[in-house]
Amino acid sequence: MIPSQNRLLANGQPLYQHPQYRDLVRLRATFPWHTTRVLSVMGNIGNGSDGVLTNVSSQSLAPALGRRFASFKQVVVTGRDVNHHWLIRRNPRVISLAMQFLWPHTRASGPRAIT
Repeated sequence: MIPSQNRLLANGQPLYQHPQYRDLVRLRATFPWHTTRVLSVMGNIGNGSDGVLTNVSSQSLAPALGRRFASFKQVVVTGRDVNHHWLIRRNPRVISLAMQFLWPHTRASGPRAIT
């Protein structure tokens, strides 16, 4: 499927649902919603995808889980190093977002060398 062929429906679910998405919806009752905080990061290389996952698929995560989470934050990242394989490994904004999400009360001073 070409990324631009899929779209979100009014209920937030994708028009075309892959088997993995249907599995996620089917199993959402088992998701530990009491304490789970979700950070959903989407890369957009300019075609509505990160080169592997469409942004429509990423945007449909919350509806797939049925709002079964303690908190949900979704961020779209554009620019350099936003393809699927480098997003979390090389993109400084994503690394910073992840660090702030995991340790919200720690002041980030940037990457440090481990000695």
